Amino acid sequence: MCGALRTDLVEVQPILEGADAGVAAGRTNVGRLSRLVRSGKATPEDVTGLADCKRACEAALAERDNCMNHFHAAACAVLSEAQRRTLTNIRANSKWKVPTPYLVVNRTPEEWMELEEFLDIERIEARWELDVPEEVATVLAAARADAAYATANTAFDTNLAALKVAADSSIRD
Repeated sequence: MCGALRTDLVEVQPILEGADAGVAAGRTNVGRLSRLVRSGKATPEDVTGLADCKRACEAALAERDNCMNHFHAAACAVLSEAQRRTLTNIRANSKWKVPTPYLVVNRTPEEWMELEEFLDIERIEARWELDVPEEVATVLAAARADAAYATANTAFDTNLAALKVAADSSIRD
């Protein structure tokens, strides 16, 4: 599996790097031109250039997304349906600022915001050696009792070190 992924990464990497560079340059130019336009110091060419830079940045983002989708599909090709579903959920939910095992469960935006907030409260209370409020403890206990979370958390804790070693050696070879 790692050999096939390495081959795929080698093929996609230059395209991904080009897209990343395009996104970075586009964002820089969009920011610079946006500031000029907002300040009233932009020339007509700057205004046209801003629109062009936004389109170029969007195109680079689309190319980057295509590369990432290609790599994700290649990585998932050798996995079981359950493993693919888990990775797809993690990828889809990755915008939320919670530890990875929580990402395997789909939630409403309100539930995600509550989970983020309650995990922050738990972390802060632990730092100050205070008791976690009952509501926070109850919601977090329910999230941790979910079978998908429990499986992912166990697998994450058990396999993370081995995965890092395998990935590092695969990329170096």
